[in-house]
Parts: sequence; structure tokens; C-alpha cells
Amino acid sequence: MRVRPAPAPQLSALEQPQSLSSVNLRLGNQDFILQVADEDAELEKGLMFRKSMPSNEGMIFIFDSAAQRAFWMKNTLIDLDIVYLDRDAKIVSIKTMRSKDLTGIPSDHPAMYAIELNAGIAKECGLAVGQIIDLSPMLRPAAR
Repeated sequence: MRVRPAPAPQLSALEQPQSLSSVNLRLGNQDFILQVADEDAELEKGLMFRKSMPSNEGMIFIFDSAAQRAFWMKNTLIDLDIVYLDRDAKIVSIKTMRSKDLTGIPSDHPAMYAIELNAGIAKECGLAVGQIIDLSPMLRPAAR
């Protein structure tokens, strides 16, 4: 009797690997490689389903305008810091989000950008409310 191998599990559209553009960006005293989420599907998926992320990586979400924002952690398997920035790239709030928590974590003021990093990294690299982040590197792709 022959045994057939089990078929590979099918991944939903949200679980498919992402091939997003990325940028090198200095945050506080550290350099990061941030994947860029600026299309609807990317903004919706974010860092869902990832089991880990290198400490020097993250994701930046870019919206068309500044508004009150709230992120949740549906299908997100790692704890994250979220850094909200206004239209001038000034940090307006920094919060920690717990994996799989469905509670919306709001910005304290209107935000046009949000950066997700591994939990604890925002404090480790010296980020603080009121700092301005230089987003000019976002105009050129990151070299990996």
C-alpha cells in the first residue's frame, strides 16, 4: 500500500508572504529596515501571521491624510510597539500592543503615519513623543 503525502496547506490571501518595498530609516539611535504599507490590502494586513521579526525591522503605514487612527492586533502573533506620527512626522504617541488583542489602540492625536516595531524597541532606541522623524529616506528604496 502506498501512502500519499499530505497536500501542502493552502494559505489564505492574508497569510501569503508579502513582497513590499522597504526603506532604511533612522529611528532614535538605531537604523531600521521598514516595510512600506501604503495600499489598502497592505494597510489592512500589516504584520499579521508573522511569528517573529528581526529587531532592526518593522513596518511603516502611510495614509493619505492625518486622522485619528487605531490599530488592533487581530492575527498578529508578536507584541509590537506602535509609533504614531502626524503629517509633519512628529511623534504624537507611542504605545505597546499585545499579540492577538482585538482592542483598538488609538493615536493620541491625528496621525498620518504609524510605525510598528517589536515591543520594547521604541524605548530602547530612545523614541519619545514630540521627536521629529526624518522621512526623507522614504523617497529611495532600501538596499538589502
